[in-house]
Amino acid sequence: MVKTTDQRELGELSPIPSGFVGRFDAEVTPAAVSELVMEGLEAEDVAYARILMEVPYGSVQPQSRGLTVERSFRRVTPGGSEALDLSKPLRKGDVVVSEVRVRRSPVQDVRSLPSQFLVIEDGVPSLAQTIDDDETMLADAGIQPKEDTYWASIKETQRSPHKTVRIGKLLGRDEIKVYQVWRVTFNGKAAIPPAHAFDMYDESLQGCTESCQVRVQ
Repeated sequence: MVKTTDQRELGELSPIPSGFVGRFDAEVTPAAVSELVMEGLEAEDVAYARILMEVPYGSVQPQSRGLTVERSFRRVTPGGSEALDLSKPLRKGDVVVSEVRVRRSPVQDVRSLPSQFLVIEDGVPSLAQTIDDDETMLADAGIQPKEDTYWASIKETQRSPHKTVRIGKLLGRDEIKVYQVWRVTFNGKAAIPPAHAFDMYDESLQGCTESCQVRVQ
């Protein structure tokens, strides 16, 4: 049996090879599962857990645990680009550049060994589509030239309809910027999922931004 911090029963785990697994459809806050109580373990058993929670975008708060993540937006214009105020509506056809800046914080826990590689996820609103040829678009807009040193630090890019994931290497510094470009294709309102970054080999080092709202008319 698994209980939350306030002793609320979530449910039972089912046995699988080398462990147990369970899915609980319960409305609980992240604080309520910051510490879980597992009943039924033997005295010599040691529990290692991995917990995944589905949290509405609007309730995600910016966090910094070893990594600070900041995100800003620009709109591509005929002459380059301009800062974008998301409180004002966009229009179909607008091309938006999302810049995610990730900085390392001083290591507080000697057990944490930061690597050179970061996984950076940047969300895409449902009313937009990503532009794959972002290298050319960023150069034409005067945001990020086609510098070999910069693009060499981007080791892998994975694209999906709702986010772009990049694996970046910190080349002798404690900060990296990554970009993605998307085009507004539908009218309506949508959320831009938070930007999230974590150390590739130690997910306890992570950070995220809040989500954003966008309106198209």
